[in-house]
Amino acid sequence: MLIEKTYSVSGIVQGVGFRPLCVRIARRTGIRGSVANTSDGVLLRLQGTEDAIARYVAELKRDCPDVALIVDITLLERKNVEQADDDFTILKSVRSLRQRVLLPPDMATCRNCLADIRDPADRRYRYAFTNCT
Repeated sequence: MLIEKTYSVSGIVQGVGFRPLCVRIARRTGIRGSVANTSDGVLLRLQGTEDAIARYVAELKRDCPDVALIVDITLLERKNVEQADDDFTILKSVRSLRQRVLLPPDMATCRNCLADIRDPADRRYRYAFTNCT
């Protein structure tokens, strides 16, 4: 059975490469839907089987970028759907008058990014502006 679950993800989830991570996990798990920044964090709309959505959420928690911090993942809505979207997309940010999102502090370059910069085989070799986002 095909379902759609909408989640609110709060924490340090903006400006840290979180939405591109959401897309990569969706492609690995076969999930359709969308992700968008909101004034409260990130809104995830996931379409797939119950098992695929559970795998997606587990991978999201496990693969969260080093500079990100998931504080809470709240299920907002669950419904059955007849047909899934064609893909998983990043939507335009949704803003409200009240901002409750946590912003990351300025961060030093992480060890993974430093490894990319130092690896002559990596496309980011000696690229001074490499960062986790």
